[in-house]
Amino acid sequence: MQIYIGNKKYNFTYEQLCYMYLDEGSEATIYRLGNKVLKIYRNNPSKVVLGYETASLLIKIATNNYLLPEKPIYDENKNFDGYTTTYKDKYPISLIAKMPLDKFLKELKSLAEDTDILTEHDIEIYDLTYENTIYDGHLHICDPGSFLKLYGEAVNNLSEKNRSKLNLYLYKEILANCLVLSKKKKEKIANMAESYNAIEEIEKDTSKTVGAFVKKITR
Repeated sequence: MQIYIGNKKYNFTYEQLCYMYLDEGSEATIYRLGNKVLKIYRNNPSKVVLGYETASLLIKIATNNYLLPEKPIYDENKNFDGYTTTYKDKYPISLIAKMPLDKFLKELKSLAEDTDILTEHDIEIYDLTYENTIYDGHLHICDPGSFLKLYGEAVNNLSEKNRSKLNLYLYKEILANCLVLSKKKKEKIANMAESYNAIEEIEKDTSKTVGAFVKKITR
């Protein structure tokens, strides 16, 4: 397979691609090259993929917890065919339960700051899911493939939408999955997103760890 990462040409053999292979989904195949991840689009993806214009915008945005595109990938005919991002080791989400609550709060505030930065660039976030989360001691959202550049959207409206999506993600995808919980308790946590801001609730709580906090709110 011949590709260009930025302006640099690469030729990978079948054996090399097998070694580099990490994962695949409905939109792309994922490879690792050193400390970078290569997300290369399928010929006929079953979902809308990140276009060149939006990818080029995201490349210019600096975030700490969102793993955004870093360089464009082109096929042998110089057609836009994906992008690179930073590789992160992936630990079980269950380890978050042991994290000190004050450290977890710092992660959430960093995610909120990143979300506000994306809002300032008129980007609406999507697909904040458990599957698109990487935990390596820090929380990372790793798939911006469905992020959308908006035009003419009021900043306040977009901010409210993005913050609401982040809040739901923190309750439903992170807090509800860091401990083994019953379906009823998971639903209780997810429903909290409708009335409670996760960051504000954690900020005023006195629990020592994330797991202790989750146990408290699911009693």
